[in-house]
Amino acid sequence: MQKLHLILHPIKMKSFLTLTIFTFNLFLFSSCTKEKSAVDLVDPFIGTAGTGHTFPGACVPFGMVQLSPDTKTTGWEHCSGYHSDDSTIQGFSHTHLSGTGCGDLGDIMFMPSQRFNLLSRDTIYEVGFNHKDENASAGYYSVELNDGIKVELTATERCGFQHYTFQKKQPQFVIIDLWHGINDKVTDGSCRVKDDSIVIGFRYSTGWASNQKIFFAAQFSKGIVKGFDKNIAKFDEKKGTDLYIKTGISYVSSENALKNLQAEIPDWNFKTVKDSAKAKWQRALSKIEVKGGTEEQRTNFYTSLYHCMIHPSLEDDVDGKYRGMDDSIHTVEAGHHQYHIFSLWDTYRALHPLITIIDPVRDNDFIISLLNKFNESGRLPVWELCSNETDCMIGYHSIPVIADAFMKGIKDFDTTLALRAMIKSAIDTRSGLGYYHQKGYIPSDKENESVSKTLEYAYDDYCIARMAQQMNWNDTIVRKFYERSSYYQNLWNPEVKFFTARKFGKWISPFDPFEVNANYTEANAWQYLFAVAQDIPGLINLMGGNENFEHKLDSLFTAHSELKGREQPDISGLLGQYAHGNEPSHHFAWLYNYIGKPAKSIDKVRFILNNFYHTGRNGLIGNDDCGQMSAWYVFSAMGFYPVCPGSNYYALGSPIFSEVKIHLDGPQEASQKTFTINTENLSEKNIYVSKTELKKDKEKFLPCFISHEDILNGDELKLTMTSKPVESETKAFLKKIAPSNRITPMPYFVYDSRLFSDSVLVSLSDADPKADVFYFFGDDFKRGKLETKNPFIINSSVTVSALTGNQFSHNEKQFYETIEFKKVPYKKSVTYKYKYSPQYTADGETGLIDDLFGQINSFGAWQGFHGTDFEAVVDLGEKRNFNHIQTDWLNQRTSWIFNPTSVQYFISDDNINWNEVFDADMIVEEHDHIGVIISPAINKSMSARYVKVLAKSIEKCPAWHIGSGEPSWLFIDEIQVN
Repeated sequence: MQKLHLILHPIKMKSFLTLTIFTFNLFLFSSCTKEKSAVDLVDPFIGTAGTGHTFPGACVPFGMVQLSPDTKTTGWEHCSGYHSDDSTIQGFSHTHLSGTGCGDLGDIMFMPSQRFNLLSRDTIYEVGFNHKDENASAGYYSVELNDGIKVELTATERCGFQHYTFQKKQPQFVIIDLWHGINDKVTDGSCRVKDDSIVIGFRYSTGWASNQKIFFAAQFSKGIVKGFDKNIAKFDEKKGTDLYIKTGISYVSSENALKNLQAEIPDWNFKTVKDSAKAKWQRALSKIEVKGGTEEQRTNFYTSLYHCMIHPSLEDDVDGKYRGMDDSIHTVEAGHHQYHIFSLWDTYRALHPLITIIDPVRDNDFIISLLNKFNESGRLPVWELCSNETDCMIGYHSIPVIADAFMKGIKDFDTTLALRAMIKSAIDTRSGLGYYHQKGYIPSDKENESVSKTLEYAYDDYCIARMAQQMNWNDTIVRKFYERSSYYQNLWNPEVKFFTARKFGKWISPFDPFEVNANYTEANAWQYLFAVAQDIPGLINLMGGNENFEHKLDSLFTAHSELKGREQPDISGLLGQYAHGNEPSHHFAWLYNYIGKPAKSIDKVRFILNNFYHTGRNGLIGNDDCGQMSAWYVFSAMGFYPVCPGSNYYALGSPIFSEVKIHLDGPQEASQKTFTINTENLSEKNIYVSKTELKKDKEKFLPCFISHEDILNGDELKLTMTSKPVESETKAFLKKIAPSNRITPMPYFVYDSRLFSDSVLVSLSDADPKADVFYFFGDDFKRGKLETKNPFIINSSVTVSALTGNQFSHNEKQFYETIEFKKVPYKKSVTYKYKYSPQYTADGETGLIDDLFGQINSFGAWQGFHGTDFEAVVDLGEKRNFNHIQTDWLNQRTSWIFNPTSVQYFISDDNINWNEVFDADMIVEEHDHIGVIISPAINKSMSARYVKVLAKSIEKCPAWHIGSGEPSWLFIDEIQVN
C-alpha cells in the first residue's frame, strides 16, 4: 500500500540566554588551553553525508542498541536510515547498521507528535528539522524538531532511553511504528499495553536478513491515557512537558526485553545513563592514547576508533539467551557474550586485527560467536546479520578472523572445532568452490566474480594452512591448503600481466583493466592486481622481480581514474586506480615495504590519511563498512598496518602523532602492558624514518616490519624522523614469509572457436615458460596418452585436456584443463541489430549458437544488452527442416536483469520476407528473483534458412526497483533451432 508522506514545518521560536553565551565562550577558552579527551573528540556526524553511510545516534561500545534518527529508509544512500542531505525525520529507531552498502534494521521506531488526527499506519509522519539544531557525541544525540519538540537519546547495551520535551499546553502523542524499517518488509508485528505505562511487542521482517525477529518492552514516565489506538499513545500534557521512554530490546522475547530494561535502566535519571554511556566510551577509546598531531587528526583518529567499536554488536540478553542461526533459543556459555553483524569481507582486513590488540577478550567472544553460528547452521558465517546468513560478498572470511586471533595467542575457544569448521567451509561446493577444487581456479563461464573469488579463497586457504601447521595438524592438510593458497597463480595472465578471467580454457577477450565487470567483486582488474596478501614474494616473482613490481605498483597510483563498464558506486576514493573507498585495495599502499621502499608507502599512506579522511559530515571517502575504513585510519595513523592477517607481521610506516600508547589487557597478561611508539623530529617534512629502535626485537626486520610479539611484549618503538626517503633490504623477511608448496600454473588454450565445421588450430601455453605442457584426448588422465606436439589441428569433435609436467607431483589430485571442441554438420552465423555489451559476450559472435548454455550464477556465459531491445537473425546456411525454436533469458532483478516483456520468432527463406511463428507476452512482476531462467519455446514442423528472434525490453528499471529509471539489462543464451 502506498504511504502518504506528511511533512510538518511550523515556525520555530528560539531564544538565547546570556548565561548560555557565557558558558559557551568559557568552553571555547578552556578548549584552547587544554587538549580534549578521547571521548570529547568523537564526532558521530562524520560519515553521515556522502557515501559514508554512518548514523549519528546513541550507542555504547559493541552494544545491541543503536538509537538514532531515521530520515529516510529506501535508496542506497540511506543504508543506515540517516543522511545529512535530508531535512525531515520520520522517527527514532533502536537498531542501525554503521557504514554498510546495503540497508536493513531500523527496528522499533518511536516518534513524538502533537497531532493525533493526522496519523495512521499508512502515513509516513515526517517532521522538518535543521541540522544546526542537532547535537551528537559518544552515547548521546539530540535534535529540536521544527514542530517545537526536543528529542534527546542515550543508550545502554540493550536499552534505549529517550527524553521528549513537548511544547507547553500542547497535546502529547507517541507513535510506536512497527511497520517502519530500512529496506525491509514486515511479515508480522504487534504491540499491546501491559499496564498503563508499559508497552510490549514484536516485529518480524524480511529484508537483507530474511528472517529477522525482534522484541521490545517500552516503559513511559507517564501513564497512557485514552487507550492505545493504532499504536499511538496519548499522555496528559497537564503533568508537565517532559516524557521519558525506556525501551529494552531482545532477539528472544518481549519478556526478555523487559528483563533487559529492568536490569540496565532501573530508574528515570536520564543524565546518569547519558554520563554512563560517555564513561564507557572514554574507557574503550582510552585503550589507545595519542599525543601531538592536529586537533583535526585527533578528531579523525578517535572518531575512527569509535566507529570501530559499533559492530559486531551484542546479541545475548542479560540472562545469556540469544536466538541462533537455527531460529532456536540458546544460552551462551557463562562468562562470554554472543555477537552478531559480521561484515567479514570488509572487517577481516583491519577491524578484527585491531580488536586482537586492544580488546582480545572480546575478540575471543567474537570467535565463540562465529563457532556457535557454525554449530547452529553447519556453516561459518560469510556476512551474518541478526543470526541470518545473507551470503553477501565473497570468500569464507570467518577463517582469517579465527586464524589471526589464534596465531596471536587468543585461544580461549574450541580450537579443534574451529579448525574443523574452517576446513568444512573450504571444501564446500557453493559459490564456485566446486570448480575451484576441480580446476585450481573458478571459470568465468561457470561463476560470477570468478577472479575475485579465486584470489580470496586462496588467501583464506593460507590462513587454514597456518593454523593447521601451528596446531600440528595432519601434514597432508597443511600441505594441501598451502598449495591451494597458490591457486591465484592460475589466473595470472602473462600476456597482459593482470589477474584475468578464464573462460572455456582461454583468457577472456577483449580485456580492459579499467573495466568494472562481473569477473571481479566491486572492482576491476587494477583493484585486484595486488590481492595476494598471503604470498607477496610469489607475486613479486610473477611480475618479474622487484623493479617490475615497483613499476606496476607505481602505475596503479598514477593511472587515470576513469572507470569503464558497469556502474559501481562502492568504487570511490580513487588515487589513480587505487580505490580507497572499497576494501580490496586497502593493503596496496603498504606493499612498497616488501621491496625495501618504505618511503613510497609512507607517501601514499600520508596522502590517503590527509585527503580521504576529514572532519565534517562528508568526512569519509566511501562506506565505512562496519568500521573497516575507520580501522584502516587507526592503524595507518599509528604507523603500522596488518597487510596479511594470520602472518603476525605488520608493515611499518610513519605515525602522524609524536607518541602512541596502546594499552594491552589480554587474558594472558598478569598485569597490563603498554606498547609505545615515540617519534623524534616528526614534522610536516620529516615524515620518513631514518632510524628505528625496538629493544626486544629478535629478528630485526626493521624499518619495514614489526611483529605482533613486539607489540604484546609491551616494547617501545623509537623512530627518528627525517625529510629524506630511506631504503632497506627485505630479502631475509621475504624468505621467512614465503609459503611452501607453491604450484605450477595451469596451462591455457589459444583457439578461435570451440565450434567448427572443418578444423580448428589449437595451441597451449603456460604462465611459467620453463614448464613442459602436455595434453591428451579425453577427460580421464589415467586413460589418456600424453601428447607434446604444439600447436595441433583438430578436425573432429573431441575433448582435449592439458596439464604441465610439474603437476605430476600432486599427490591427491591431478589438475588439468578440459575443453570440448565440437564439429558441426553445417556452419551457422548470427547477425545483430543491437550490439551486445563488451562485458557480456557469451564468447563472441557464436555465443548464442554454440550449444553451451548460460547458468544462473555466471553472467559471463550470457550475452547482455543494456537498455535496448534484442533482435538477431540466425543464418542456417541453407534452407533446413526443424521442429523446435527456443531462447533462454535470465531473470535476476537484484542485478538489474529483467526478462523481456515479449518474445517473437520469425522464419524466412530470403531474409526479407518474414513469417511470424511465435508471439508470447511475459509479465515483469514486482518482486525480486534470486535467479531464474525463462525459456519461451515453439514446437512444430518448420522449414526455412533464417530464424529471427525479437524481444522487447522494459529498457529502464521500474519505479518499484532500487534502480528506478536506470537502464535495465536483457541477458540471452542461447538461440536453439533444432
